[in-house]
Amino acid sequence: MLAGLLIGMGIVLPGVSGGVIAVILNVYDKLIFAINNFKNNKKENTIFLAKMVVSLIIGAIISANLLTYFFEKYLVEMSYLFIGLVLGTVPMIVKTY
Repeated sequence: MLAGLLIGMGIVLPGVSGGVIAVILNVYDKLIFAINNFKNNKKENTIFLAKMVVSLIIGAIISANLLTYFFEKYLVEMSYLFIGLVLGTVPMIVKTY
């Protein structure tokens, strides 16, 4: 599942929440429903959750390997990228409060 891959990639990234990505991809409600109603339809929910977990793990591994590679090759650039991403949210936070 593509959604699981993307959620897994998001989990590894600093400052990114897998839950937020699940909401954006419109998968969050399906996940919660499958977990809450697991006993009602075990086979279907097991298949859905297994696909999600496997793709999530694969996405996390891919993302972790990519981040490791880029941090090893481009430490300064990646550091500035993440600093910029964090500092880029400051005006929004200041404006909100």
